[in-house]
Amino acid sequence: MDVALRAAVDRLMYEQAVALHMLDLAGPGALERRLPGSGKGAAEIFGEAEEALRRIEALLAGGSPEGNASGPPPATPQDAAPGLRALLRRVFAAAASLGGRRPSDDVLREVWRTASIYTALRPELLAAFPEAADDAVVRRWQRAPEPPADPPGPAAVDGGEGPG
Repeated sequence: MDVALRAAVDRLMYEQAVALHMLDLAGPGALERRLPGSGKGAAEIFGEAEEALRRIEALLAGGSPEGNASGPPPATPQDAAPGLRALLRRVFAAAASLGGRRPSDDVLREVWRTASIYTALRPELLAAFPEAADDAVVRRWQRAPEPPADPPGPAAVDGGEGPG
C-alpha cells in the first residue's frame, strides 16, 4: 500500500478507536451531548464520520461517492460502533486493493483530510466527554501531534517504524 495512504488509514483507525472509546467511557446518553464550539451533537459528529468513511470507501474503489448516504444518526454508542468499525474495515480493504499504486492526488487528499476528522474536534470532544480526560488512552491521544496538513509526496519512503 502506498505509504501516504497507509498513514492516513492508520491515523483514521487510531482516531476512530479513541473517539469510540470516549463514547464508551461516557456511557448512556453520550450521543445526545452537544460539542461546545461546534454547536453539533455527538450523534451528528459520528454520523458525519460515517458519511466520510462511505465517501472515501467509494473513492478508493474507483466509484462515485454519491449515493452512499447513511441512515439516521445512531441512537446509542452501541449502535454507532459496529457500523463505523465495519465501514473502516471496508475502507482498509479498498485501500489495500490498490496494492502499491498511489491513488490520485484528489482522492489521497480526501482520505488524508478525513483521517483527522476527530483530531479537528479534539477540544470539543474532550469538553463533551470530561469523564474520559483521565483515561490513559485518551491522555495519549491528547498529546498526539496534529498530522501534517498535506500527505507526503510520492517519493516518501516507509521507514518501517510504528507509531509512538
